[in-house]
Formats: sequence, C-alpha cells, structure tokens
Amino acid sequence: MKNLFCLSNAQGLSEKITNSYLRLGQEFDKMQEDDIYFLEGS
Repeated sequence: MKNLFCLSNAQGLSEKITNSYLRLGQEFDKMQEDDIYFLEGS
C-alpha cells in the first residue's frame, strides 16, 4: 500500500514538473514572438 502511495505521489510530482515546463515553454515562445515583433518594428 505504501508503494502505491509513493507511486501516485511521484506521478503527481512529475505532472507538476511537466506542467511547469510547459508553462516555461509557453513563456519562452511568447518572449521570442515579442523579440521578433520588436526586431521587425525597429
């Protein structure tokens, strides 16, 4: 039973990590778009 709990806990953790990586990726994409826009605008 303890192993099952550890497993589900690890799954939740990896989901959190994945989500934060995805969020970081989105922020990065947005920054790059802004940079491109800025470069084209100048």
